[in-house]
Amino acid sequence: MDVELVSKYKPEERPLRCQVTEDGCQMTDASGQMLGDRCQQKEMGSRKREAEKGQGTKIPTQSRLSSVFSLLSSLLLLILATSCNPDRPNFEPSYSGAPPGEDLDQYLDTKAVFEGLDQVKGKRQQVDSLLTLADKLKNYDDDVALVYADTAYNMATEKNWQLSRGITSYYIALLKGRREKYGEGIEEALVDAEISRRIFNSLNEQSWLIRSNNLIGLFYRRKRDFKAAKEKFTFALELLDKSSLAVKDSLFLKGQVLHDLAELYEALDSIPLAEHYYRESYQYYLESDNKAGQARLQFDWAKIYYDQKQFDHAEELIQRGLKYAHDFDDINALSRGYQKLGILNNWKYRSFKKDEKYFEESMKSYHKCFQYQREDLYFLYREIGKNYQRRAFNNTRTEEQIYADVDSAIISYKLAMEEARKEGALAVMRNMGKNVSRLCNWRFKAVERDCKELLGATSEEFLNSNYAGLSDTIGHILQIANQRNRAFERNKLEVKNQQRSRVQWIISGASLLLIGLIFIVVLQRQQQRRLKAKMEALRAQINPHFISNSLNAIESLVNLDKKEAATKYLVHFSRLTRKVLNSSRDGKISLAEEIKTLEHFLELEQLRFRDKLRYLIDVDEDIDPKQVEMPAMILQPYIENAIWHGIKPKDGPGLVKVEVDKVGKHLVCTIKDDGVGRAKAAAIKASSVLQQNSVGMKINQERLNVVGRAKGAKVEIIDLFDEEGNASGTQVIIRLPYKEITKT
Repeated sequence: MDVELVSKYKPEERPLRCQVTEDGCQMTDASGQMLGDRCQQKEMGSRKREAEKGQGTKIPTQSRLSSVFSLLSSLLLLILATSCNPDRPNFEPSYSGAPPGEDLDQYLDTKAVFEGLDQVKGKRQQVDSLLTLADKLKNYDDDVALVYADTAYNMATEKNWQLSRGITSYYIALLKGRREKYGEGIEEALVDAEISRRIFNSLNEQSWLIRSNNLIGLFYRRKRDFKAAKEKFTFALELLDKSSLAVKDSLFLKGQVLHDLAELYEALDSIPLAEHYYRESYQYYLESDNKAGQARLQFDWAKIYYDQKQFDHAEELIQRGLKYAHDFDDINALSRGYQKLGILNNWKYRSFKKDEKYFEESMKSYHKCFQYQREDLYFLYREIGKNYQRRAFNNTRTEEQIYADVDSAIISYKLAMEEARKEGALAVMRNMGKNVSRLCNWRFKAVERDCKELLGATSEEFLNSNYAGLSDTIGHILQIANQRNRAFERNKLEVKNQQRSRVQWIISGASLLLIGLIFIVVLQRQQQRRLKAKMEALRAQINPHFISNSLNAIESLVNLDKKEAATKYLVHFSRLTRKVLNSSRDGKISLAEEIKTLEHFLELEQLRFRDKLRYLIDVDEDIDPKQVEMPAMILQPYIENAIWHGIKPKDGPGLVKVEVDKVGKHLVCTIKDDGVGRAKAAAIKASSVLQQNSVGMKINQERLNVVGRAKGAKVEIIDLFDEEGNASGTQVIIRLPYKEITKT
């Protein structure tokens, strides 16, 4: 039978289909192309639907076994069945160009895709399908591709499939590196790329190891760490020379690495070397029949020539790339090509005495680009605004034309800023805000009229409302991330129920192995407690009052026209929320990451308490924070408690000091405040109408108890007194096992 999923994107043309046959099921598109390998024959998702409704899963039982031999045979079969989860995915990245846009639109409706995926039984097949979708969409819609890659990562991590985890980490890094939002740059993407590299290195996966090293080199180049980038590209080429890959795979990857190496030398202004590597890369793309790579290379290569004002050669390259894009309906290449054509004609306009025809050609190219570009539209509006602004102030324009161009530039920058706000692109907003302010000031001096008729508000009001809107964007993204985490938690619960079902089936029939099975159940319950504590800690860490208060404080700065301060604390807020959410992926992080998270948190608390709060973080110089592992977010609840119950009730300013030392085999973290002390804090709390309990503190204690049973972790709270016996603060000492991060 066919189960047809209707997408809101041209459903009559491209339905997503899950075909169920006698020997399994497979997920295909309308053309019949398989998105995941065949899944094993099982009953259709009744158990999953029951679990989602809270009805639980029925546990099969067996009244008795006829003999010990039968018992042992059943146990052996169970072990074989549960261990038969191959790590090798049935997925290979595509070497061909991007499919036509109309074929990809059907996969943008993530709800429909996930509904179809539920009917594909077997996690292996689901992960393969998601990887295929992420690969198909990586050059079409970054955000949707990232959703599929992230979901596949969670599923692979849940099953401990290391190769699939490495591949999904690679795609997550690739897609994050393109977005560069919230002022985060590419640091987070670089971490994901390094994780994938380590996994591929441990598994000796040649093809993926080459890809990950090349991606890391690309990120270093964007960071302008050219030395590190060159080392990674060179190493990737060395791996290629030593590899035993298929000829086409080797040619494809060599073309890709040489392409990125050419861009590196172009950034270094080593033009002869850049051209040399562009030629070599183009030859490898030809031999591997990589038409999409050829087009993108020609767009990048053209920059060398229009920078040198060799416009005919540059245009020839761009037009060749656009021919491929039109022939194969490659939406991403069309968008990129028309961008480059717009920039080229703008160069011509500036170089040929402001010839108006080149301005018109540049604007036509940018407007053509709107037909194809799906994301980051602020780039196009920004370039259009720059065109108008440049034309306005050349000496060939009349006074009336100047005013018209300035108004057009202001409107374009307005659109660019509004689009950047939706995307959360803080750096672009800052740049556009300066242009809007500059042009509005000129307009007021020239014609004594403000920009209210163009912006719908004064320039100050417009800028303030957009910066305030950025807070809403971040809050919305945080809400989506929370929803995805809850979905992941439900997925974990399903796996736990399946494990419990298998365990109870064994217990019901294996009386001779009762002691061993009880031991297994105890271990599983401990594992479940740790999982529960971890997920509860995640929810506790994202305190809604903290989010609300932080955003209110930032909004206050915006209203006071303190844009730089608001920008600074928005970056701290976005980084803190990102780190808190990422800490749920793996309960262990480095000491350096924990300290960075605390710094973001304390900076935000300083915004609210202002001069009342000071802090100091001191790490023993013998400790390398990047190499020490510890539980994620273990210190923050104690610091928050010190601020709210120690420093806040104090009359004057207060200090929170965090010290980290190594004592024997333990990492000792000391949190000390000079607040009112526990006794007075308890009295204030008892007299307060609002009785708040620290959920984070309780969960932290449970987490420490779990660690402490085996490794000696514990927490000690000490009341501090001055020489006259008066309370002078509180000291919390947290002892954790000292563990260095294993290098791979």
